[in-house]
Formats: sequence, structure tokens, C-alpha cells
Amino acid sequence: MLEERELCLEQHPTVANGYYTRDLLTLFGPLEDLKVLRVREGDFHPKLLPYRRRTSIDLSEAILTLYATGASTRDISRFLEAVCGAFYPRESLPGSPRW
Repeated sequence: MLEERELCLEQHPTVANGYYTRDLLTLFGPLEDLKVLRVREGDFHPKLLPYRRRTSIDLSEAILTLYATGASTRDISRFLEAVCGAFYPRESLPGSPRW
């Protein structure tokens, strides 16, 4: 990200402005307190991190793909619990009576 910010600063005359911290959920587990570099004008967004998202995986696509391939709502709930570390009730998944 540092080199990417340097390239941004060469193209746009602005000033480096430290960093901010954020968390990111990945397929390998959560990454906490990432230091994301920023610039004063706010027009720098690292390509490495998804912009304005807290997860690097699209859970809605994963859920629909699992359901479309025949996974049960119980299996999908277990998958989400393993990946996200949070419990999702079967009633909130596709194929449940509420959908």
C-alpha cells in the first residue's frame, strides 16, 4: 500500500496523511487493526482492500451458490459460522420458510 500511495502522490499533488485502522474478514479469518494509508484529499483507495467493505468475500454470492448447488440451510449456516465466526439462523437463509 505504501508504494501504491507514493504512485498516487506522484500523479495527484496532495499530501500523505498517515493512516486509519479497520478490520477485514477474509477466508482465512479476521484481520484486526489494519493500518490503511491515506492522503489529505481523500482520493486514494488501496486496490488491495475492498473499498467500503468489511469483508473480502461476497457472502451473499457464496450463500446463493451453496444453496443452488444443493447445500442444505443447516450446512450453509455451519459454513457461515466457520468462516465468519457468527451464527446465522437457518430462517434467515434462502430456502427457509421466510424466503
